[in-house]
Order: sequence, then structure tokens, then C-alpha cells
Amino acid sequence: MPLTICLLIGIAVNLDNFLIGVSLGLRQCRLSMSSNLLIAAVTAFFSFAAAALSDILSENLLFFGQLAGSAFLIGFGLFCLFRPDDNDRVAQKYHLMTVKQTFMLAFVLSVNCIPPAFSAGIFRISPVLMGLCAGMFSFACMYISNRFGNYFIQKPWIQKLTPFSYLLLILIGVIEIFLAS
Repeated sequence: MPLTICLLIGIAVNLDNFLIGVSLGLRQCRLSMSSNLLIAAVTAFFSFAAAALSDILSENLLFFGQLAGSAFLIGFGLFCLFRPDDNDRVAQKYHLMTVKQTFMLAFVLSVNCIPPAFSAGIFRISPVLMGLCAGMFSFACMYISNRFGNYFIQKPWIQKLTPFSYLLLILIGVIEIFLAS
């Protein structure tokens, strides 16, 4: 049963990663294997730490963690929605992510893992198992979704749908804010 819970939590906390990966792919930004591994490692660490420290952390910290993750999704969606397409410097800036950009993305995506991993820790689920599941699904979601976005950006009709993916990110962020309250 703990493995099933960890797998479900691993999937749930990385659905945001899936949307971010698609968004990056639609912007023709391909994540390298090392960038994806960094994101997965940071996600695994945050999940492990939250589950391991579940006896110490307070409910307020969890609320702010969920709020920060929601704010990131809304901000990222707004940035992508309103950035000018004709600005080549912006497109080039995100074509290849630097280590610093990758780490910042990993950090913000990992914040969403704190509340569920904390809950798993309260139910005495192994922090190691929690971290491994979250990291594994983070890697898989980012890898598959980024390739998916890169593939579909080549289709002319998909570019008309791109704003909808950004609106979906904003909607998920707003829903998470309401769920956090």
C-alpha cells in the first residue's frame, strides 16, 4: 500500500511538470538529459526532505509552499501568454536552458511536492520511497512532455492552440490557490 500511495503522489505532484515540459517544447526549448536529471534530483530531494521532516514542519509552511507553487504556475503562464513572438532574444534565451535556469525551474517545481510528501511522512511512508517516486515521475513527465511539445510545434495548427496551454497553466495555478486555502 505505501508503494501505491507513493506512486500516486509521484504522478500527482508532477502533472505541473508535464504542462511545463509541453510549454517548453512548444517554445522549441529541448531539455537536455542533464537538465532533466537535475530537475528530477531536486524534486526527489524536496520530497524526501518534506517526508523526513514531517514531524517538524508546520501547516503554515505547507500553505506557503503550495501558494508559491501556484504563483509560479500563474506567473509562468502569464509570461508565456504575453511574451512577444517576434523577440528573437527571448526565444534564444530559452532555447537552451542554462544550469542556473534549470535549477530555478527545478526549485520552483519542487515546491509543489512539499505538501503531499509531508502528508506521506505523517502516514509513516518511507521518505526514501517518496523521494524516489517523485524524482522518477518528475524525470518521466518532463522528458515525455518536452518531446511531445517539440514534436507538435512542427504542426502548423498547433501554434494556434499554444495560448490555450498557457491559459491551462494559469487555471491550474488559480485552482491550487483555492485548494490551499
